[in-house]
Parts: sequence; C-alpha cells; structure tokens
Amino acid sequence: MAVQVLRIHHFRNLKTTELALSPGFNFFSGPNGAGKTSLLEALFVLGRGRSFRAPSLDAAIQNGESSLGVGVDCMEGGGRRVSLSLEKAKGEPIQLFIDRVRCSRLSDAARKLPLQLISPDVSDLVFGGPTERRHYLDWGLFHVKQSYHMVLRNYAKALRQRNSWLRTVDTPAALSIDPWADTLAGLAESLHGYREDYCNALFPIVTALAEDLGLGAVIELNYHRGWRLNEGQSLAECLRENARSDVKSLVTRLGAHRAEIQIRADGRVGQQFLSRGQAKLLAIAMKLAQTRLLNDVQSVRSLVLFDELVAELDPQRYMKVLSLLKAFNCQALMSAVDLPAGLDSEVLGEACMFHVEHGVVKGS
Repeated sequence: MAVQVLRIHHFRNLKTTELALSPGFNFFSGPNGAGKTSLLEALFVLGRGRSFRAPSLDAAIQNGESSLGVGVDCMEGGGRRVSLSLEKAKGEPIQLFIDRVRCSRLSDAARKLPLQLISPDVSDLVFGGPTERRHYLDWGLFHVKQSYHMVLRNYAKALRQRNSWLRTVDTPAALSIDPWADTLAGLAESLHGYREDYCNALFPIVTALAEDLGLGAVIELNYHRGWRLNEGQSLAECLRENARSDVKSLVTRLGAHRAEIQIRADGRVGQQFLSRGQAKLLAIAMKLAQTRLLNDVQSVRSLVLFDELVAELDPQRYMKVLSLLKAFNCQALMSAVDLPAGLDSEVLGEACMFHVEHGVVKGS
C-alpha cells in the first residue's frame, strides 16, 4: 500500500503539514533539528502505535498544544483508497481510525501500513540483545502469517500466568502440578514452527543481500528456538523438570520467549567480529530481506523510513540500497542533511524532493 497524502498536526516542532508523496522515493533534506526525523517518527507512530524516540507519546505533542494527529490517504492493491488516522491527547490513550471508523486495535493499522525503520542506530539489530532480533522476526511473521499474531499473544498471556504461578509455589507438592506447562509448550511449538519456516525462507535472502552490499565477511544466520531437549523429551516435560529452578528465579527460563537469531561472520561470533559499519550493512540487509519476502509472498509493498540515508554509507553503497528498494517495490521516505551526491535519475524515477527547516516542509 502506497501513501499518497501525509497529514501531520501538532507533532513536535512540525508546523501543520500536508504532503503529496511519490509512490517511490521521497527525500527530505535540511539542517539538524529542522524536523526531518520528526516527520518520519510521525509515520512510524501511525504504523506502530508508539514512538522510536521516547517511551511516552505525550512527549511528541507540540509545546502549548493538548493533542497531536497523524493521517494518511493510501492506495491499496486493486485501486481501493484507504485513510488511516491517529489522534493522541495528553494523558489519554491513542485513538485510531480507518476510513473514519474508530478501531480498537492498533494492529489493524500496522497490518495495513507495513513499515520498516532504518535509523542511524540500526546496528542495534546486530549488536543488541536477543529481544531486538525476536521483535524483528515477530514483525515479519505478523505480516506474512495472519494467525501468528494471535498465537504470539496467547503465548505471552500463558507465560505471564505461569510466571505468576511460580511466585505462589510454596511447597514441594505444588511443584508436581504445573498447570501451565502443557499450554505454554503447545503454543511455543506453534511459534517455533512459524519461525523456523520463516527463517528458512528469509536467511538465504539476507546472506545474498549482505554479499551484494559488499559487507566484506561471509555471514551465517542460525535460528535457535529457545530451548534444548533430551532425545524423546517434550517441552512440557522439560518445563516440569525445571519447575524447581524456575521457582527460584521466579521466571520461566525455557520457551519461545528465549528464541534467538545467532549471527556468525567468517565462522566467528558476529557481535564480536563485525565492525559498526559492517553491522549496519548487515542490519540493512536483514530489513531489506523482509521487505522483499513480504512483496514476494503477499505482494505487499513496505514503507521504508530511512533516517540519515548517507550516515556511514559511501556513495556506491547508498546507491545500491536505493536500487534494492526500487527492485523490492518499496515506497521510501529518506532524510539527510544534504541530498546525496550523484543520485542516479534512472534509479530515482519520479522522486519527490522536500526541504525541511524550522518545522516547515516545502517541496523543492
């Protein structure tokens, strides 16, 4: 789905803004602090229901105002027009509307507006903890497998219930009855099946893209489900066997919530071997691989928000990134202090150029 019109009001330092966007590339240039990142953040908030800059969305409400709003007009496959909008008043929950009808679930907008953020700290996907990479898998599966999100929610609920039960166990006899082991294990196995199939399709694309971007190391990605079992043992049995140690730690230590993507570069642990620049290239490859797979499997276009396009990328590599975005049928909004030199008009197509200064966005 391509965003045709973007509307923003009372969001950080941005003046009330309405922009007609290109279905391909949209570049936003201007000095630091002008509002370029805030513009990308506004779209991210609409698609994810949260900010990537602050834990509370109230912080994004413009000084002196009581609420903010973000809205888009989009074109779905088949030529159907859809409008999405979000309003947030101070101290109040987010209100989401699809075609002016109030929606109770933020996931409804997220499904219609699949967006990827590539920010200057994108290397956290490589250098950060396993949670970063689990969220990465969850995003991809949310858009590729409709039923995945419900299984994930049910698993999270069962995990909370088991952890709560662990805090109530006060006798050895109580350990023999683990009321959540079977439910949690069944949901964990379902999540593992989804994730394993997805990784089998995704990882070859990642490694090919990493090579294409000239990362300079042979990358190997391995998916670990989050638990190890003895031969013939089930996860439910393993949970019961480990209940005593789980009670001591007050958390469930085995399960799908411990899943991980293990990264190796030239046969060594990637986090210890890769430079920051290489990690950034790998993280970009990982995100672009998801946009390609989503387009290949579901014929769904991703919206890519690329903050500071040229940061740590030389001209050859950022032109390669642009070529890949175009090949994968992405719509992209990209910010930079200055527009990159030597932009290839054939790659750009009918790109829109904007200049941002003092919160005012103008076409250029």
